[in-house]
Amino acid sequence: MAPNQPRPKTGEKAKPYPISLYWATIDQLNEIQRVSGESHGAIVRRLVDREAQRVRKVGISKAWVWTFPGYRGDAEPGAARVAFRRRSGDDLFFDAISDRITADLPIGSYVVINWTDQQLRGQVDFVERVDVDGSPVVMVTVREVQPPGNPDVHPVLYGYVLGLNEEIAARSAHTVTFNPNRMTPSWVLAENEVRAMLVGPPKEPARSIRFLPFSGPTFQDHLNPVGDHFPVVDIEDDGARADAVERIVRFLENGSALPRQPQWWPER
Repeated sequence: MAPNQPRPKTGEKAKPYPISLYWATIDQLNEIQRVSGESHGAIVRRLVDREAQRVRKVGISKAWVWTFPGYRGDAEPGAARVAFRRRSGDDLFFDAISDRITADLPIGSYVVINWTDQQLRGQVDFVERVDVDGSPVVMVTVREVQPPGNPDVHPVLYGYVLGLNEEIAARSAHTVTFNPNRMTPSWVLAENEVRAMLVGPPKEPARSIRFLPFSGPTFQDHLNPVGDHFPVVDIEDDGARADAVERIVRFLENGSALPRQPQWWPER
């Protein structure tokens, strides 16, 4: 094209798109320009093209997503998408199956994603509401973290209590504290606590859950269950699971219906 010759009109008008760059990103952009000689616009286009090819190849999967600790957001839950930043640098994208993710999801929340035959764990770095094909979507950026320091939580127990916690949080009118990474994962509300333990016949795979209720203001109170009124639940029994949710929520909110047995401690 000759100098000063007007560019041919394509009939399309340029559309402005906001691009937010951190100072560190601008420095990197300038560094690429010094080496490559490209304009800032050409560099951004090239990087976006490369990312678009990678995203098309990876695709977007649907996956269950849990966040901890539980929270009650002011916004209405809606469609949510998770960008999972792996330590290896290979990002993954998920359409989240969850009714708990809202635009006010707290930064730093612990996140567990059930993906194929593995569980991805991370922390929330950034949350924003974006438009995808004209529909609002909560976009959550999650940074991968190492698995919990306690490797003794059995995968069967871990997966079971994660799902159970969703039902407990939905049924309870209060904010229940949940810790899934103990050998006996627990729910706590005020002075009441329920722990879950995987049990089974000797030398056979454990497929049942025993719930242990504790209550009281002191450390000693939480060394001795207040009673054995929680039935053992088979992990495949949906009816027993629903009953366990009701019992756990009732105990956490109201305490034990059984009289407390006195604990005798030797004098020092």
